[in-house]
Amino acid sequence: MHRKTLLGLFGVLGIWLTAGLALPLVNVLDMFTPPQLMVFRGFLTAAMALIGLRGVIGRVDKYTFLIALTLPFATLGLFEGIRHWGAGPTIIIITATPLVNLVIGTFLGRRISPASIVGLVLVLGGV
Repeated sequence: MHRKTLLGLFGVLGIWLTAGLALPLVNVLDMFTPPQLMVFRGFLTAAMALIGLRGVIGRVDKYTFLIALTLPFATLGLFEGIRHWGAGPTIIIITATPLVNLVIGTFLGRRISPASIVGLVLVLGGV
């Protein structure tokens, strides 16, 4: 498997596993602030990626840096949302992200990708 693909898979796996572990605990672990929980989740994901890659990280592109700059704010917003609104409404807002892709694509005059359409159908179907 290509090394960048492997790194991406570890990143997705780390985010998926830590989200499943972290989201229900945001309200339970009220002694910790959402930024503290976010930092712990980030360290856990980074540790999983480093273990999986045996500590060897190659060059990364500009999009990886952009993800690194925006993901902490998105995670912080997620944890703050769960703390204030509860898990249900926050998850509903997050699952509406295919709508953002459709609106941006329509606004910019781009062709809407089939993945965005499938995501919208899944959201509307309640999956």
